[in-house]
Parts: sequence; structure tokens; C-alpha cells
Amino acid sequence: MLIIDFEDDLNTEEITEAICRIRTDIKDEFKLVNYVIIQSE
Repeated sequence: MLIIDFEDDLNTEEITEAICRIRTDIKDEFKLVNYVIIQSE
């Protein structure tokens, strides 16, 4: 589980895109990971 503090000037679409990128990067790097939970602070 990741708790991430996004920059205040990002809109919802930008945050969603960032979450997708982070999730994909983690799954690509760590093949045993099935779920990535991201919660914004």
C-alpha cells in the first residue's frame, strides 16, 4: 500500500494518469505483485 501526496495543482485526470503509471511500473518491476493499493493523502 502506498500513501502518496500529489502536487496541489494536479487535476483529477492527471492524478488518475499518475496512479496508472505508478501501478504499471511497480507491476512491471516486481512480477510477484498482484495488487497495488494507492491512497492519496
